[in-house]
Amino acid sequence: MKRLASFILLFFCASLSAQTVDDANKLATYAVHINYFNQLCPQERVYLHLDNTAYFQGETIFYAAYVTDDLGSPNPTSKVLYVELISPTGVILKQHKLKIEQGRCHGAFQLVDTSVKVAIDRRGAANLPSGYYQIRAYTRAMLNFNDAGIFSRVIPVYQFPEREGHYENPVMGEYPYHEVFRPQPLEKKEDLTVSFYPEGGHLIAGVPCNIVFKAINENGQGVDINKLRTKDGKEIPLSSQHCGMGKFEWVTQRGGEQLVAIIEGKEYECKLPIAEPKGCALHLTHKADSLVVHVDVVGIIGDLVLAYTLTERGHLCAFDTLRVIAKTDVALKQPVPLDIVIPANHLPTGVCQFTLFNHSGEILSQRMVFVDNGIKTIPVTFTAAKPEYRPFDRIQMTFQTEGNPYQIFSLAVRDAADYGTAYRDDIRTYMLLSSELKGLIEDPGWYFEREQTSDYQTSDNSSPKHLSDSLQSVSLKSKKDALDLLMMVQGWTRYDWQQMAGVTPFAPRHYTEEQLVLDGWAFSRITERPLQNTKVNVLLFSPDRKHKQRAAVTTDSVGYWSVGLEDFYGVWNLYYHTEQSRKTTKRATTRMRLERSYKPELYAYFPFETFLPDHKESNAKLPVWQEDIGDFVMPHDAIALDEVEIKASVLYVDYGTFHAYDAAATCEEIFDEGDYTYDYGRYLYRIGFFYEKKYQWPEYHFTNVATAESADSSYVHIPTVGNTRIQRYACLMGLDGKPLSRNHRWMASEEDMEFINSVMVYDTIADPRLLPCFKQCMRDMSEGAYIDFLRYFERGDKFMVAEIIYGNPGFSDRRGKNERLTTFTGYTPVVEFYAPTYPNGPVPGDKDFRRTIYWNPEVATDSTGRATVSFYNNGYSRSLTISAEGLTKDGVPIINK
Repeated sequence: MKRLASFILLFFCASLSAQTVDDANKLATYAVHINYFNQLCPQERVYLHLDNTAYFQGETIFYAAYVTDDLGSPNPTSKVLYVELISPTGVILKQHKLKIEQGRCHGAFQLVDTSVKVAIDRRGAANLPSGYYQIRAYTRAMLNFNDAGIFSRVIPVYQFPEREGHYENPVMGEYPYHEVFRPQPLEKKEDLTVSFYPEGGHLIAGVPCNIVFKAINENGQGVDINKLRTKDGKEIPLSSQHCGMGKFEWVTQRGGEQLVAIIEGKEYECKLPIAEPKGCALHLTHKADSLVVHVDVVGIIGDLVLAYTLTERGHLCAFDTLRVIAKTDVALKQPVPLDIVIPANHLPTGVCQFTLFNHSGEILSQRMVFVDNGIKTIPVTFTAAKPEYRPFDRIQMTFQTEGNPYQIFSLAVRDAADYGTAYRDDIRTYMLLSSELKGLIEDPGWYFEREQTSDYQTSDNSSPKHLSDSLQSVSLKSKKDALDLLMMVQGWTRYDWQQMAGVTPFAPRHYTEEQLVLDGWAFSRITERPLQNTKVNVLLFSPDRKHKQRAAVTTDSVGYWSVGLEDFYGVWNLYYHTEQSRKTTKRATTRMRLERSYKPELYAYFPFETFLPDHKESNAKLPVWQEDIGDFVMPHDAIALDEVEIKASVLYVDYGTFHAYDAAATCEEIFDEGDYTYDYGRYLYRIGFFYEKKYQWPEYHFTNVATAESADSSYVHIPTVGNTRIQRYACLMGLDGKPLSRNHRWMASEEDMEFINSVMVYDTIADPRLLPCFKQCMRDMSEGAYIDFLRYFERGDKFMVAEIIYGNPGFSDRRGKNERLTTFTGYTPVVEFYAPTYPNGPVPGDKDFRRTIYWNPEVATDSTGRATVSFYNNGYSRSLTISAEGLTKDGVPIINK
């Protein structure tokens, strides 16, 4: 690195002798700092291969994870991967912590709620509600950068079909509660939105500028523009378009012109950006063997030195300086041209970033360009033992990676009926394209398709073909042009140039986990200042107490401490306490903020993520024999019973209508953040039962409040009886979140969520008297309150009842002033895919409606590149979809076609 720095500096000083040494050093330092930065802070990326594109309630999401470093090699420094399943409201339902070995790991999420023991005892494990769920994956080191760089996928979960196995008309239910955590998109969805992006990021007055546009509909899909004209009727020539993207050249003095876009005979008004009086207008052309850059410099007076860099995945690929000499009269009347030619033959394939900057580190112009010097892909082909399979048949398939032995890939075999969203991505498109740019890319695989698959896939170790060799038809050139448009409309890359160049400060907040790590920050409970030289004693022990890990560590100058742990699986108990240094004259009471409390930010779903194509046409034709296979066949020795009719009225409560919440787990998360817990009224708001704008919880507890005006409460509940704590409390309110009347505005004593184990909410109860927990409520009601309740009940109102369940004695003794008893999760145990076998054929009455028929996260080929798998078909599929994905040791994508 020192030799590179010296070379750049000497070259710079020799070519710019007129400039001061200080300016030369400054410009060269930016380029050198980029390489230093990416050596010290490499960026990792994660891709998940899922077994299916959509799911129904109660099914299981199987996934295989692939983790790479910033060069694309599956050998990341991080050895711990976090994978999270997030509800439509933004609640993390489940988190997996997986051990990364050779860049791979795998796991499974069952779409069943098993978090609250009391709920399981009452109704069993209930299916998670229908809705759009998010699955995301990241390493801790990835959290140092923009959260948009972590892997994220929105997955539709449909309602369980009315008749088991009848998936042909999937129904997407609405999640029953308000969106509390996840940000919401703008409520108003325009029919069409047209956005304009000047090439290089700036529209400069008085010079020709390329302007790229993108038109999308309300679902986020691109829509091509038929015509584009000015308000006075002058038509603007457009280039070829793809997915609503196109380009035109524009000269303006002020910008902001009103344009009219005509699409399918309908006119849409749009507005150009405001022009800047001075700056750099960029024109980049991708030739066969070079990148040709033309820059028009406007408004710069005097002798000035600029520089540019070309980076790929953060690594410096090219650097040079440009001298701008402009007289005063020239600078005011016409631009100063600069021309740059960058050889492209040696550049790596992928998204590159061209950045033009000055000695202050200010970015004058920047844009992305995709360089294709050969897209190497290992193709997976397969052959089946039979041309067609009947239900319950044994299926045997042989997979081949020609010329590439000893490969490992994940394999999913599923029913051909597809119920997923319109968004599609695979390991090749994600690693090369989607993970580099902001937002979702419509049909990313289209940009890498060729007329002949062999034109861009290489199955041996020979050199891959150059892009120019395969671009022989108009259609392929159009894809190249469309890919260049995509580089300019996405507008974001995961690599921040000013951060890498040292212009803006960068302080790593999260450290790379090369093993299981327990860490956090110690700070004063009162002043919240960091506590240095504080001893932290840690004891970690298994539930059966057979295994223990002990450690003692001292906090540093910012109060940080960390303990490396030996590998273990499952949940262990954790106890830690702190001791102040004896040199400290005034001992501070310690609060602890654990690193695990940090979570990536949530975002509002993009329309394209939740847009569902019309599945009815493609999935409606099911096998005619599904009805026969699916219906239950009565055994020959069964005894039929006489039918009876029940006429008596029965009081019945469907315990499947309530929703259970693990308040204890939420309380632990609050402690992890180094905070105190709050009352359970705020907890009800936290889990989504009140509108924040209408009913906000006051900052005081509801004790001795005399009037309704002085207590802006959205709930009521039964107080304790004397000095005895009752086991269950009940909250009674209308469906709008308001108390039913002033008589029902009971005030709470100062109760903290710390004492609560779980909360169950019945939100569609017509008669609360049927609930066991409400019987205590009626016994404690005043006469007036009970009369009011009967009046609302007779009117036909429905009620929401929240049942608060307290923990066992000592449940709240989980923390002292300088200590805490909690839990710590090790690696998540691996879940194996289970599929039934039918070696002797199905038994009469067998039902098998599995949509994922076979899943194997680690299919290994032999010395000939061959692997054979066998499994049994389900009860109805004849048409199957094969999905195989993986990475070689060199980071080359493995994918079937």
